[in-house]
Amino acid sequence: MKVKRFFAVDTRIAMREVREAFGSDAVILANREVDGGVELIAAIDYDANVLSESVNQAEKKAEQNPVSSFSEHRARKSVAAREKAPEPEQIQAKQTSASIKKPQTMSWLQEPALERMQEELSSLRHVVEDQLSGLAWGDFERRHPQRTELLKRLMSLGLNASICQLISNSVDDSNDIEHNWRQALAQLASQINISGEDVLGNGGVIAMVGPTGVGKTTTIAKLAARYVLRHGPKSVALVTTDNYRIGAYEQLRIYSRILDVPLHLVNQGDKLEYVLDKLIDKKLVLIDTAGVSPRDVELKQRIQPLMSNRELFDTYLVLSANSQFSSMSKSIEAFSELKPDACVVTKTDEAENLGATLGSLIHSGLPLAYVCNGQRVPEDLHLARPHSLVSDAVALTQDNNQTFDWEALAIVLGGSSANAYN
Repeated sequence: MKVKRFFAVDTRIAMREVREAFGSDAVILANREVDGGVELIAAIDYDANVLSESVNQAEKKAEQNPVSSFSEHRARKSVAAREKAPEPEQIQAKQTSASIKKPQTMSWLQEPALERMQEELSSLRHVVEDQLSGLAWGDFERRHPQRTELLKRLMSLGLNASICQLISNSVDDSNDIEHNWRQALAQLASQINISGEDVLGNGGVIAMVGPTGVGKTTTIAKLAARYVLRHGPKSVALVTTDNYRIGAYEQLRIYSRILDVPLHLVNQGDKLEYVLDKLIDKKLVLIDTAGVSPRDVELKQRIQPLMSNRELFDTYLVLSANSQFSSMSKSIEAFSELKPDACVVTKTDEAENLGATLGSLIHSGLPLAYVCNGQRVPEDLHLARPHSLVSDAVALTQDNNQTFDWEALAIVLGGSSANAYN
């Protein structure tokens, strides 16, 4: 029996790697989500007859030699004890001798070959569980064709299994698949929280935070340009705390000149609160910050200046839609110490699907404020609307001809989905 672990960004790719390595006869022992994707444990060449023959040989060996050399040594000591000890102690020695017979008869289990068999039996238990899940899914597919089609469409959006089940469970079990689909999309949109604040209408002091390269500076330029068009340049100011990237300040300085708004650089020795005090007369102050990787060991140190002045501004976490679900989840967790008031999703035009974005928003509950779908300033900035985001997700699926692996769906959803509707 050959057992191997496979890691991939999603189940579809992992299953393809299993088939390439083991062929179509491989069986899946276990699957789970891990950081960066999924892990599958697959096996091939399991021969039940070999295992049965090995066990029979071990049992015969145990019958022929039920007492080990260690037990013989203990028996000799018991005889010596009977010769020297009084009658009560002889009885105790007999009891002691009898008590060691049970582990003696099981000593064959300690042989290395049989220990390996025990490990394989443990793996086979997972095989049986997954095979039963597959059978349950097949039965569910026959009994609930409309629900199966609904799960298929939800999976094609790039949503993970838990979200698909959540949405599917909330939809009426109707024979009209199009009605079910519309109901599912409406339910999906209802799971997304929206920020009640409109920066373009109400102004405020906003700090944009997030990983490197997600579009914080461009988002600030879009917000500033849109606000200037409505209210004029005198009510806007830009601030940057990014002292790490050489081009960061220059990029924002170009935008400030075009918009005719002031730009203030907060050096490492300066205090952000002093700069903000000077801008008390501005209706909108946008703060650009240095990008920080969620895996950066110095993340807390890098965001400390923001945390110490947290009450002076609102924090918007910027997330890129072309990131994987695990990356977005790590970013949300890493910046959670800043207690973001809302988030901005960027680069939806660069994403193959919006499943990771929708899943991250639903799992975290983080309110969505704006969506950016391009590089144009200020055109490609939109106030967050859940139904529009879900519509974009459906459109991407149709444009990219998204497909999925039925086998992967059975593995991920088989047992629990079938049980949910029995």
